[in-house]
Amino acid sequence: MDKKNKKDNEIRIKVGISCFFILFISYAYFLQTYKNPNVVTRMGLTLSLIENGSIKINQYQRATIDKAYHKGNYYSDKAPGLSFTAIPFAAIADAVLRFKNTSISLVESGKVSRAFGVIVHFSTIFTSGLSTAIAALVLYFIALRIGASITGAVFAMLCFGLATPAWGWATAFFGHATASSCLFLGFAIIFHLRHSPADARRDACFGFLAGALLSWAVVVEFTSAISAAMIGIYALMTGIHWDRSRQIRGLLAAATGIIIFISPLLAYNSIAFGSPFVIGYEHVVGFEGMKQGFFGITLPNLSILLQILFSQYRGILWISPILMLTPVGIYYLWRLENYRAELLTIIMLSAYYLLFNSAYHFWDGGYSTGPRHVTPMLAFLCLPLAVFWTSSSLKWRIPALGILVLSICTSLICVSVSMMSPDTFQKPLFEYLIPEFIKGNLQTIFTYIGIKALVTLVPIFIVWIVGGIYIAWLLRGSKPGP
Repeated sequence: MDKKNKKDNEIRIKVGISCFFILFISYAYFLQTYKNPNVVTRMGLTLSLIENGSIKINQYQRATIDKAYHKGNYYSDKAPGLSFTAIPFAAIADAVLRFKNTSISLVESGKVSRAFGVIVHFSTIFTSGLSTAIAALVLYFIALRIGASITGAVFAMLCFGLATPAWGWATAFFGHATASSCLFLGFAIIFHLRHSPADARRDACFGFLAGALLSWAVVVEFTSAISAAMIGIYALMTGIHWDRSRQIRGLLAAATGIIIFISPLLAYNSIAFGSPFVIGYEHVVGFEGMKQGFFGITLPNLSILLQILFSQYRGILWISPILMLTPVGIYYLWRLENYRAELLTIIMLSAYYLLFNSAYHFWDGGYSTGPRHVTPMLAFLCLPLAVFWTSSSLKWRIPALGILVLSICTSLICVSVSMMSPDTFQKPLFEYLIPEFIKGNLQTIFTYIGIKALVTLVPIFIVWIVGGIYIAWLLRGSKPGP
């Protein structure tokens, strides 16, 4: 590698890492309510394991409506993967709180306490937040690998990280962000293997990691099973032209990762519900809609699909208009013949989430800002935007920047007010989120000291400005890429 290429490569890495830290700080800076039933049931399982070595959430069951009941005990009805992932971080937060005050209570009169909320926030930073920032960084490097300019890669990274609901769910202790990251990272590893020469050690390690990540996505969110299978098909397409020894090596490594990382889910189901193949939703309390079809999933509904895309109630394009450019990006990506397998995977996976969401009885997600069930498709939809930016002229880039800024501003409003908009608002962006934002009713780290005001956004703006200046300086210094 000559001196100029080495310098340009160093700058690409520095730019990517800088964007990673900007995103990670942006995720850690905001809070979501810890009293949401979805949050309580997941963290209840985590804390029950830490404090009692038990998967029963009896002491938390009064604080959540999301629960399963079996043989006289209550359990989380959710996939347990996020709860398992959070164990070390929740244990650290719990230990620190009890070191300062040994008498703290996490549940008071059937309601979770402020201390419970502190543990939730700390755990969220290092599960949903960190995993989303890593996924954004990997998206950046994949974009470079498929031929995007460095500015195109940054554009796609910021689109995903700050201009879609991925930002909001990175601040919430829901399964969407972590499952999404596992799926995208599994896809990225297979992408790397597909476009790299054979190497026995790397093939084995990466095959294992891909299997582990895809199976863990299922352990975190059951709905990831189909999308993980689609990425698995992409992996089989990848290996079809390999020699026999490489195929066997890759399959054995991936199978090992799958078996090891799916085992905690099977063990959990066996202990809680008596069979490795019985999940919490089979014993859910209430929610009669879950008894329709397959755990609430029937046939796709065109009317609901249109609402998921366009309605002011849950329409993704209202809170992330930057995704309107994705079809253009798909067109440009299709022209790169070497990456059509990746593009087909992106299209299939996105179609799955849209159709699944439209077929689900609780399609609106209850208290939700936007259609939260489609979150795992967002990173995939933003990858073509890197090619769009690289291939487009200035007359396209200027309006694209305007749409990006609009999307980031909308996402900022959503994440700073609430990612759990009440389902009583038919136009939550205009009836709830923007009015609350204007009032300064924001949820940032300053909430811990009782400050809720627009001025609390100043520190994160400073991070963005300083980070942006540094990245611009890096790019100006070398002018890498078109």
